[in-house]
Parts: sequence; structure tokens; C-alpha cells
Amino acid sequence: MEHKDTSSNKQRTYWDMNDDELETLAIGLKIPYVNLSPDGSWSINRSVIIDELVKRDRYLRDMNSQSSRAITVHGNVYNSNLQQGDGSTATINYKAMEGDVLRVLADIERSIKELGLMPPAEEELSAEIQTVKAQLSSPKPKTHVITESFVSMRHILEHAAGAALAHGLVAQIAHLLVHH
Repeated sequence: MEHKDTSSNKQRTYWDMNDDELETLAIGLKIPYVNLSPDGSWSINRSVIIDELVKRDRYLRDMNSQSSRAITVHGNVYNSNLQQGDGSTATINYKAMEGDVLRVLADIERSIKELGLMPPAEEELSAEIQTVKAQLSSPKPKTHVITESFVSMRHILEHAAGAALAHGLVAQIAHLLVHH
């Protein structure tokens, strides 16, 4: 029997992980990780998990390397936040773009029945829409509440069965969160 030296400084890879470790990562990152066989039994799909983890790592590495790059802006930047640097924050003024926000909310409301959502997700999506509307009607809307509602709506839409329709709605939400 061969003894594996665990005291070395060799960095572990995803392939070195056991099924339980990979399953824990897959659950935490919402990676589909189970193979179902025709007889109803299941097994961990290591290749799918590892492929998704590697894609995620590449994406995060690429995003980190882009942080030092120049920003090129095309078009009108009126009423937009432009920032560069580590730890910088921006406050989105949803009140100033209320028309855009209400248009996106109306598009989502019109599409709810076509998205193929389960009733609890549909109810949550409707509640988030109402939360944003209530905040917009407030004399002092809480930006973080509106932002979190949009993040929640985006998450719900990303998991909708009517993916083609949901994709367009997610893009509209991302536009509100990123470009304004």
C-alpha cells in the first residue's frame, strides 16, 4: 500500500477532494451535482462539479484582473455613477430613475404567469415588486432595500422555467443595478 505524503506544501486541487467535500461545495454554490440512473439510484457527478468550479474560478480570476483596467464609456453618462478603485461604493438614486424602475417592474409583473415559476417563487417575486413600489413611494426610500429586492428578483428569475423570457428581465434588472 502506498503512503501519501500530506505534509508537503503541494496545493490541493478539486480532483484531490473526496465526494463529500465536492458535494458541500456544489450545494453551497448551487451546482447541479447528481447523476440519476434509470433504476432511481444516484451518484455524485465529480466531473460536472469540478468543471463548474473551474469555470467559476476562471471567472473570478478574470474579474479580479479587470479591476485594474481602464474604464471606457460610450454614450451619455448623465446621472450615472462612475468609480474605480478598491473598496469604493456608490449609492444608487432610484428616485431619479423612477420611470425606468417602474417600467422594469411592470415588465416583470406582466410576465409572471409566463415564467413557469412555482407558486412560492411567484409570491416572493410579487412581494419583492411591492417592496420596491412601497420604497419608491416613501419620502426617503431606502436604497439598500430596493437593491436587495432587485437582487432577490434577479435570483428568482435566473431559476425560472421560462428562461428565455426571464433572461431579458434579468438583463433589465442588471442594467438598473450596474449602470445607474
